[in-house]
Amino acid sequence: GRYQKAKSGGYSGGNVPYGYVAKDGELEIQPFEAKVVKKIFEMRRWGWTLDKISQMLNDAGIHARKGNLWRASTIYGIIKNEDFYRGIYKYGDVESVGIHKPLMIGDGWAEIPEGTGYGYDSGKAAKSQNPESTDSGSNQNQD
Repeated sequence: GRYQKAKSGGYSGGNVPYGYVAKDGELEIQPFEAKVVKKIFEMRRWGWTLDKISQMLNDAGIHARKGNLWRASTIYGIIKNEDFYRGIYKYGDVESVGIHKPLMIGDGWAEIPEGTGYGYDSGKAAKSQNPESTDSGSNQNQD
């Protein structure tokens, strides 16, 4: 069942990590969200706090899933999920190399597919925003 699928690196259900969408029982990169994930990790490397990152995303009109505002706890969840974004799948006490395409490879990023569609339609999401074009100022600590 689910544990066997997890042992082989397959998606076994539960919350889909931000940056991905579940299709036919598998996880696929969701381009818009993947770009937001990349931006979050970049800002964190610049020394930005979780609050500052969530504030910047909210101010830029980039919403979390289902159109919700970003909170520090949501940003923390994404940062804490770095192993998944590097290709490691965890389900309960099972940890394996995931069959999902990782977003992070070494010190860099995998190629993110083109597209801005959310994979869902909340009616509230800022679909026209490009997370890579947000004005981050410089890569200095912004606190």
